[in-house]
Amino acid sequence: MPNRDKKFLAVKLGGGSKFLGDYDVFRKAVSHFANEKTSKSSAIGKVCSVCGELKDKVSARTFVYRFNFDTDDKPGFIAGGFDKGNNWKNIPVCEDCRTLLKDGKGFIDSKLNFKFYGLSYSIIPRLLTGDEKILEEIISILSDAAQTVSLKDRIKRRITSDENEILEFLADKKDILTLNFLFLQRQRSAERILLLIEDVFPSRIRAIFNAKDEVDTAFKEDFNFGKTRTFFSKSDEGKRESDLNKYFLEIVDTVFKCGRL
Repeated sequence: MPNRDKKFLAVKLGGGSKFLGDYDVFRKAVSHFANEKTSKSSAIGKVCSVCGELKDKVSARTFVYRFNFDTDDKPGFIAGGFDKGNNWKNIPVCEDCRTLLKDGKGFIDSKLNFKFYGLSYSIIPRLLTGDEKILEEIISILSDAAQTVSLKDRIKRRITSDENEILEFLADKKDILTLNFLFLQRQRSAERILLLIEDVFPSRIRAIFNAKDEVDTAFKEDFNFGKTRTFFSKSDEGKRESDLNKYFLEIVDTVFKCGRL
């Protein structure tokens, strides 16, 4: 079967009333095979690098990404003297945290992704206080961007081309959290980080929108990053793909970090 063709097979038992996942023996079998995969780069009685607690078993096999970077096929990247037996030291993760990481990655992929002039980015919030209600509010805004936008009875300002952009709404928040902007390029065999903008305060986003208002008023034209993208997309219009992403993202990074262009 060609790699591009995907098929789905559903098996029902008990007269069509139950799926395989409804049976404990099947769930245990799936869990067993999953644990076998993590045992290859594991250690007993070590501290998990995520929760910081001593666990019965940790493993460097997180299986968070579709194409895993936590492999031991390149000895030069293995901690502990290039010994594959010490590969678990690279990123020791317990089973509970592995599940949380996989669920979190799935949530980011499905809810926190936005478009940015031919690129895609994720907004990942980091709370600076212990108030979980604030975190829930921010996650609600991010995860249901379309509803957040539609509920506003004002004309929403945007600095990107995404109709669901919610940066203006996040700019209204206090500096009790920071936002991380992760630009990823998904290719056939890997996910490559193009840019990671860390620790952006809501006040910085407000400053960007205030600067946008001044420019819009001065030039009587709606300004956004699309104006910049016009000059930093392709070096030749005949090219199929954008080859100036690096330079465009350098400008974006500088703007969000309050640097000099």
